Amino acid sequence: MKQISDDRQDARDQQISQLLSHHQQLALSSTLPNVQVPIFDGHPIEYTYCLRSFENLIKPKTASDNARLFYLVQYTSGEVQDLMRSCLTMSPDEGYTQAKRLLKEKYGQDYEIAAAYVNRISKVTSIKSEDGVSLQTFSVLLTSCRNTLQEIGYINKVDNPDCLVKIIEKLPFSLRQRWREVADDITNNKSREITFDDVVKFVEARARVLNHPVFGKLNTSLDPRSKCKDSSRASFGIESKRTDDESKGRFDVKTYKCVMCNGDHILARCSHFYKESLAGRLKFVRKRGLCDNCLLQGHIAKQCPKKTFCKVSGC
Repeated sequence: MKQISDDRQDARDQQISQLLSHHQQLALSSTLPNVQVPIFDGHPIEYTYCLRSFENLIKPKTASDNARLFYLVQYTSGEVQDLMRSCLTMSPDEGYTQAKRLLKEKYGQDYEIAAAYVNRISKVTSIKSEDGVSLQTFSVLLTSCRNTLQEIGYINKVDNPDCLVKIIEKLPFSLRQRWREVADDITNNKSREITFDDVVKFVEARARVLNHPVFGKLNTSLDPRSKCKDSSRASFGIESKRTDDESKGRFDVKTYKCVMCNGDHILARCSHFYKESLAGRLKFVRKRGLCDNCLLQGHIAKQCPKKTFCKVSGC
């Protein structure tokens, strides 16, 4: 008899504990702000999010399918709302069931959701170098695509080489170079196929680097390559000394500095340069990044504005 009494006491204690826990949860939920249920406009990408929000926030608080159908009409818009309203003429139980079936059939098919994501990704414009905001937006889109398609079991829609190449083509050239090394590591060192998840993680990591709160933005003024853009004179390695009459538009005679001997002439007039062998001269020009034609900085021979500079016949 004592054992039975103890069991009953334990059962009462457990019920009291569950009741207190339930009241505690109710008290906590009452202090939270109201969660807004999104309105579904028919876009397949929003289908899963809107439907789950409705089932988690509206369905538990309604006692009948008839009431749920009226709320379903309220939380849709456009042609979707017209479709939901057409179900109000049916019996309450049948109307709500039919409304959910129509939503799934017309807007929530797995292949439609996958196709909508592919279409949205394809419409993304090419991202410029150092554009952290656009890269972060693109990363969020790819992550959402991966999570949703994994959930509905349709990840194979984007998990193929053709789709992956199109995604990588949206990235700046510098990131495409980095991705090439990552892809090579996956294929040759890890000996497996490249997946959509690999691309998502790569873009996510690069977006995080580019948007670093302290070192994300680079000071381009410190880039030596930017000096070539200061003026057309600087791009050809010409220095101009300005006088106090600069404001009047008058300048002193230009002074040329040889990149080999630092003399007051261009490299093409340098005696030290011509004492070198042909191989030595070519090596020096290539090392200093000079034009093979005019021997000046800032461009290559194909872009040289001068005609054939060499005076040797047949060169």
